[in-house]
Amino acid sequence: MRRSRVSGRAPRGAPATAVVGAAALLALPGCGKAESGFASIPDQGERFPGEVQAGAQVDMEEIEFAPMRVRVAAGSSVTWTNRDRVAHTVVVGTDTYNDFTSGEVAPGETYTRSFDGPETIKYRCTIHASMDGELRAER
Repeated sequence: MRRSRVSGRAPRGAPATAVVGAAALLALPGCGKAESGFASIPDQGERFPGEVQAGAQVDMEEIEFAPMRVRVAAGSSVTWTNRDRVAHTVVVGTDTYNDFTSGEVAPGETYTRSFDGPETIKYRCTIHASMDGELRAER
């Protein structure tokens, strides 16, 4: 039976492993897109394309919000319309602790809310975990 022994020496092959690991770390910065650079953060224009709207319409269809991101003028309203065959919610936070919740929006129904802004919020459907969206109200 072979016993392990703790010593102050590095195990055989340790220098080669360290060299390979260091080479992998040096290669990581090249993994991002050439135009955006490694670990870049998109500017607000990329995240919220288009002009600021006086109001917006968001469809809930095929278990997603469309468009996923909207920009509205502060003080305007956003209307979510359920065009799916199942109920959805529009919630910021959780069902219990939230900034706002639509409750269940049945197929064919709508939910409207005004945003005084300026603010950026992320919202989601608590029934369907993959459904999320983002809204930015601007002055």
